[in-house]
Amino acid sequence: MDAIGCFGGDIIEEVISKHPQVERVICGHHHRLIQTMFAGTIGVVAPSPAHQVTLDLSQQGNSETYIMEPPGYLLHLKRDDKPMVTHFMPIGQFDGPYPFDLDPDYPGSVSSLSQ
Repeated sequence: MDAIGCFGGDIIEEVISKHPQVERVICGHHHRLIQTMFAGTIGVVAPSPAHQVTLDLSQQGNSETYIMEPPGYLLHLKRDDKPMVTHFMPIGQFDGPYPFDLDPDYPGSVSSLSQ
């Protein structure tokens, strides 16, 4: 998939690098969740809502196979003057939610915070 690349990526990078207010560059899908630094900000590629490309780093990112990893999408939350938050949302049915049963002495547990 990396061989496909981003045609004109160098032009896009030049434009974005001149605008420090850009929080991130979001695109997709590319059949794998990918994050990297791009043009002085975060570049995020969404996963596929179907299959994913096999992660095979020994092939320098040129995998020719796919794998039935969970499909998913990205949910971006932007509130007022706060930075954007991105969540990966897998598609499917999963058990839970379950309550956390933390040791009362664990830092961050409700009982430890009240002390």
